[in-house]
Amino acid sequence: MLPLPIRVLRDAVIVMLFIVLGGWVGQAPYASDAADPLFVDAFRAVFGTIGFAVGGYLAPSKRPLQMTLTLLVIWLMAGLTIALGGGHAAGWFMVLVFLPIMAILGGGLALLVERLARE
Repeated sequence: MLPLPIRVLRDAVIVMLFIVLGGWVGQAPYASDAADPLFVDAFRAVFGTIGFAVGGYLAPSKRPLQMTLTLLVIWLMAGLTIALGGGHAAGWFMVLVFLPIMAILGGGLALLVERLARE
């Protein structure tokens, strides 16, 4: 079993990859046109929730702690992206509103899948 910091970083990378994938899927229908930001954000939220579900499913124990730490790491990674010129500070604080919702829904989905797998 991996130590907690490694598991948290693994889960943060998984969730971020899913969020990026959601952004790509959300922009795909627009081809070279300007994509609707709300449409893209909706896909990022759905894919981020799936990413949290995958991370929660991989958590062998202490799932709430691991998912909370993963959420904080993702929030700090988003802050680093903004610091490097990839967005606005207001967006960073808005992410803090939606990340817990995605983590709770993803954790519930992971728990559901885990219980269905046991049956």
